Amino acid sequence: MKTKFMMMLPILAFAIAAPCFSQQAPSAQSASGQSNKIDVIVIGYDIESNQTAKAMLNDMAQAAKDGGAMGKVIMAGRDEADLSKAMTEAVDTAVVKRPVAPTLELRAFLVKPGETVAVVHSGIAVTNAVPWIGFYEADAGDMDYISYTFLNNLTKRVYDVKAPEKEGEYNFRVFLNDKSPPVAISDVVEVSE
Repeated sequence: MKTKFMMMLPILAFAIAAPCFSQQAPSAQSASGQSNKIDVIVIGYDIESNQTAKAMLNDMAQAAKDGGAMGKVIMAGRDEADLSKAMTEAVDTAVVKRPVAPTLELRAFLVKPGETVAVVHSGIAVTNAVPWIGFYEADAGDMDYISYTFLNNLTKRVYDVKAPEKEGEYNFRVFLNDKSPPVAISDVVEVSE
């Protein structure tokens, strides 16, 4: 779960807290054990000459960034037009859709040798990079794939392979290129009679 939080200083008035869901780095744990992350957007209103207040706002924004969230400080002067512009920028920033973390979802967790093993990928943009997906023995190194394909070869975000004759645990991994670590690793699929 992720929370967006905005405030204005010097008043410290609460402006927005909208929960969102994210799979990115957490900065806190909720009572239920779910990961929480807080995006912080603050507006410094009429504090141009107050260096201590500016430093505090920048520290808050940096703490959010350090926790894997968004942190932004927007400065506004004394007049209503500056404040209105700052509020508009803050709301626009808060509602910007952030990228979804890449995921791999197995269609089955147990298959027999020779059956089809399939995984669906999402949140992976096919850009100038050449993202690819590989099928592996679960304990194999990243370049020791059994099979692979480039994501631009897939028509419906589904990659399927024939399960090996060798029983054991296998997984899928997605890479942005041949030099990066995997950006997503599937759960284990067991190949067994």
